[in-house]
Amino acid sequence: MAVRAAKHFDIEKEYRRAEALHAAGKNERARAIYARLLKVRPLNPPALDLFGVLANRNRMFDTAVELLREAVACEPENIDMNFHLALALSNQGQFDAARAVYQKVMHAVPPTADRLHNYADLLLAQGELVAAEEHYRRAMELDATWLPTWNKLAEVLIRRGRHIEAIPLLEHCLQVEPNHIPALSLLAIALAATDEEQRLATLVDLERFIMPMAARPVAAFPNLAEFNRQLANYVVRHPGLKTDLRDISTRQGGQTMGNLFDDRHPLIHALREMIGEVLATYMDRLPELPDHPHCGQVPADWRLEGWGVVLRSGGHQAAHVHFDGWVSCVYYLSLPEVIQADDPQQAGWIQFGHGPNDYYGDVVPPTRRIQPQEGYFVMFPSYFWHETIPFTSDEARICIAFDVIPRDRRRPR
Repeated sequence: MAVRAAKHFDIEKEYRRAEALHAAGKNERARAIYARLLKVRPLNPPALDLFGVLANRNRMFDTAVELLREAVACEPENIDMNFHLALALSNQGQFDAARAVYQKVMHAVPPTADRLHNYADLLLAQGELVAAEEHYRRAMELDATWLPTWNKLAEVLIRRGRHIEAIPLLEHCLQVEPNHIPALSLLAIALAATDEEQRLATLVDLERFIMPMAARPVAAFPNLAEFNRQLANYVVRHPGLKTDLRDISTRQGGQTMGNLFDDRHPLIHALREMIGEVLATYMDRLPELPDHPHCGQVPADWRLEGWGVVLRSGGHQAAHVHFDGWVSCVYYLSLPEVIQADDPQQAGWIQFGHGPNDYYGDVVPPTRRIQPQEGYFVMFPSYFWHETIPFTSDEARICIAFDVIPRDRRRPR
C-alpha cells in the first residue's frame, strides 16, 4: 500500500544501523539491535513507532504489529502511530482489525489524502470496489497531484469492467511520468479489454521487447554449468531466503529478502559482470522509437536490485510487474527435468502479457510463453505482466530475478 513519508525522528547511530541491516535483509541482526535499544528505553513510544515502521517497510509484519501495538498502548490518541498500526495490520492480512484502526483515525481528525488513499487500498484488498472508488475519489479531491491515487482509481474501474473510463486516468499518469510502471501495466490491460489492438501491440511488443539471451562462460570458473551450480547452491543456502511470504508473487516457494547484489561474494560479482554484457546487447537490439515509453527511456546510468527464487513442486509466480525497473530479467540456474520443449502443458515456462484474470472481462489478451533454459537470461520491460506455469517435480526451479533501475530517471511517487 502507498504511504507518504513517516513522521521523522532524530535517528541515532544504532537506529540507522538497524535500518541498513533491514534493507539488506539481515533481519536477525536488526532485531538484536532493536531488542537492545528497547531494553534501554522499554516504553519509549517514538522508538517503538520507528521500529514498527521499519519492520513494516521490510516485510516483518508480525514484528511491526507487535511494536506498533505497544506504541499505541502508550499513546492511544497519537494519530500517526495509529495510522502506522493500521498499515501494518493490513499488510499482515488482519483486514478487520486494520479497518477498525483506520476508522478511528479518520473519525478523530479531518481525513488527509494519504489516509483516504490507504483506507481505499484496504477496501480494494477486501474486494469492496464501490467503497474503494469513493475513497480514492475523495483522496483525489484533496490532492490531485499524487499519481498513485489516479492509478489505483483506474485499477478499481478496470476491476469493475469500466476499462474505457480508466484509460484517461492512466494517460494522465503517463503525461506526468512517462515511465510510470503501474500506469503502463494497467494501460496494457485496458487496451486489451477495449480492443485497442494496435495501441496494445505498440505498447506491449511481445516479440521485439522480450529477449532470451545465452550467458557467456565465466573466466573464474571451469565452465558455465559449474558457475550455475555454485550460484544455485548459494541461493538455496542464503540466510535471507524466506518461504511462503503473503505479500509477494511467489507461490509454494521461497525468495531471498534484501538486494542480492549487495552481497560481497565472487559469485555475485561474476553475475554482475555477465549482466552488464547482456544488458548492453539488449539495449543495442531495441528498435529506435524515441517516443516509446520503453525504447525511448533507455537509462544512461543504472543500478541492480535482485533476489533469488526457489520454486518447489506446484510452485509458480502469480501474474505481476516490477514497479521500480526499466527492464527486468530472470537468469536460470537449475531447472527440473519436467520443463521440456515438447510438453503440451508447458509446465514451468514463463508467460508474458496476461495480468490478473479478473481484470479483463471476457477478453483474452495476446501472450507469449518461453521455455526456461539453464544458463539463459530472459530480459523484458518491467511493466510487462508475467507469471510462471505451475509444475510438478521433486526438483526445485532455481533462478535469480533482477531489475535494472535507472539512476537518471524520476521514479513514480
